[in-house]
Amino acid sequence: MQQLSRTDLQALLSDPARDVWVTLHEIEQVPTLRGVFAAMANALRSSLPPRYGNVQYCTGSLFISRGKASTPFHMDYGSNLLLQLAGEKRFLAYSPNDPEMVSKQSLGEFFRGEANPLSQVYDPSFDQRALTVELKPGLGVYMPSTSPHRTETLSRDLSITASLSFVSPLADQIRRASLFDTRLPGLRFLPDPVKYGVVAIDEWLERLKGHDEVRHKSFKRPAF
Repeated sequence: MQQLSRTDLQALLSDPARDVWVTLHEIEQVPTLRGVFAAMANALRSSLPPRYGNVQYCTGSLFISRGKASTPFHMDYGSNLLLQLAGEKRFLAYSPNDPEMVSKQSLGEFFRGEANPLSQVYDPSFDQRALTVELKPGLGVYMPSTSPHRTETLSRDLSITASLSFVSPLADQIRRASLFDTRLPGLRFLPDPVKYGVVAIDEWLERLKGHDEVRHKSFKRPAF
């Protein structure tokens, strides 16, 4: 990943012959974008089903791409709401319940902090089972936590995509149940509520000892 100065960034974006992949994270910290982000975050919170619980963390990003730029096969800890603002992009989503794409091993590695688990390998044949969406301005897509996905930019025109990523108690329940299976594989048969309850108590005890709560490295303390 390369950090660009504002001058270099402007030169890159203004040259239609150059491939572009630029990511701007934490747009809620940008004064000119803070109001828009707040409106989006509030609308998201008010529209989520009750089973998600109260959103613990919400952040925004902008993805700017052109030409052959693409996002490789991966999954995120936070759930993502993507909205295409300009240009076009192909979005491919894969089932988090397919053990060939998301195995117990890769999920365990992921929740232990590996952003790109070594055991999770993309195979082009996965595309035959993918949900493919051609994103155009005004269209959006929602991706639950740990759902594998990738993107492809479709033209020499700049593609601009806004992302609203959030962490809810539901994602923590999935994380804790997976960690339980990793630590105590002989007790996988127990119901998930028992699993995440045990890990939640363990994390609470660790906090009492002054240790930070174990979370995926993409998680941050509530910022909004």
